[in-house]
Amino acid sequence: MRMEFKKFGQIKSVPENKCADINFGNDNEKLALFDCHGKGGNQFFAFAKNQMIVTQNSEQCVGVTNDLIAVITVKCANQNESQLWIYFEGKKWMVHVASGHCMQANKTEVTLGKCDSDNVNFQWEINNS
Repeated sequence: MRMEFKKFGQIKSVPENKCADINFGNDNEKLALFDCHGKGGNQFFAFAKNQMIVTQNSEQCVGVTNDLIAVITVKCANQNESQLWIYFEGKKWMVHVASGHCMQANKTEVTLGKCDSDNVNFQWEINNS
């Protein structure tokens, strides 16, 4: 599947100063939070114009579990609603299109939750790496 990209970099949690990390890069693996290292690799994401977030190996995308709790890596499927995200730069929210919920920094994992303006754990920055 050929994609055009609009942005590349790390997904950095604002309050934690940690980055989303794909760990070992296996399918259905939860995104973890680790110290940002700025070296790309497991912390490199490409943001496609079609609203998909693609990992370093380009065959995996960021999706969610069926129960809409965990943010995971999944095999990219063109325009699969469960793999579409919108980044709201003003609020720093990474919103899952199908559920309307936000990506959340949750201790050592990246989870999905009801977006909350008063909770900084929903705030993310995309840093070029």
